[in-house]
Amino acid sequence: MGLASAGTGFLVLRSQPDAAELLPVGKKGEPLWNTRLPGAPLLPALVLRDKNSPQGKAIVVCTKAPQPAGGEAGTAALIVLAPDTGAVLWRSTLFAQPVAVAADDERLCVSTDDTELTVFDLK
Repeated sequence: MGLASAGTGFLVLRSQPDAAELLPVGKKGEPLWNTRLPGAPLLPALVLRDKNSPQGKAIVVCTKAPQPAGGEAGTAALIVLAPDTGAVLWRSTLFAQPVAVAADDERLCVSTDDTELTVFDLK
């Protein structure tokens, strides 16, 4: 699903198994971190840039939604990861297929195939 630069490495999204990995720059070997995702990646990752950190302030990934045990099923999941550890900072269910993700310093925008635009406040 393409590469995204995140300071000390390159983020790789894998669909078998569903995971995000940060691979070190210029070195072979183990990933710096590996995070299991709730479903297969749907879009390339987006690194939210921060002028004070070369790694950025977060990594945004859209995946297929996990199948809930008794809850309302969404179509997709928006997952926001910490760039230094891969830990999940927050997540949200999307009820339509995401087609694009964009951000500025204050907002994260997700456009879906039902012509909706969902805006998340980053402050």
